[in-house]
This record gives sequence, C-alpha cells and structure tokens, in this order.
Amino acid sequence: MVGSSSGQFASWFSPKTNTVAGVLTRLIYNDYLTFTAIPAEANEYKIGGRSPLEWIVDRCKITTDKKSGIVNDPNDYCREVGDPAYIAKPEPSLVTVSMRTQELMRALPEFLVDEA
Repeated sequence: MVGSSSGQFASWFSPKTNTVAGVLTRLIYNDYLTFTAIPAEANEYKIGGRSPLEWIVDRCKITTDKKSGIVNDPNDYCREVGDPAYIAKPEPSLVTVSMRTQELMRALPEFLVDEA
C-alpha cells in the first residue's frame, strides 16, 4: 500500500481498476494510494458471483441517484468517523482472506456422496 499520511487518504475517488482478462490486478484508491500486484488467485474466490474485491469496488463508488439527485459518497462516512483511511483498510485483508480461503478449499478432501 502506497501513501501513509492521513492527508493522502483524503478521499476515495470512484475507483479505477486495471484488469487482465477480467481479473482485478490493480486498484487505484486516489492520486496517492494504489494497490498493486493483486494476485489473480484473489479474484477466483467468489461470493454471489463476485470476488470480495469486486464487491467492495462496486459498493464504495461515489454515485448519484438519477431521480432524486442524492449523492452516495463513502467519504462522508470516513469524515463522520474521523478515519480518512476507513475505506482503504479492508482491501489488503480481502486479498488475504480470498487467498487463504482458496488454500483451505484446495486442502479439503473430495466430497463423496453415498448413493446406497
């Protein structure tokens, strides 16, 4: 994770990502913070059809409701709790959990159904 002073976590832009063949490899938090070298394996673990990283990118975008004009800005919550890095903190853990889950799933014995 690049960028450590609290001023560098000032706001989450609508996230920009780099993908190779649909695999998230880099996540740009803002001008000062970029998550790089995200292993392809971290994208293989899916919950409801999306990886945890895809989920957080989707949920933490700055959006505006077309009808009401209400802006949903995750930075508002960061300011409310006084933690400008609040949104950036889970990303490394999501990669770790995804990788570890894949490892554990590979270690499970084959599931056999007794059809007797």
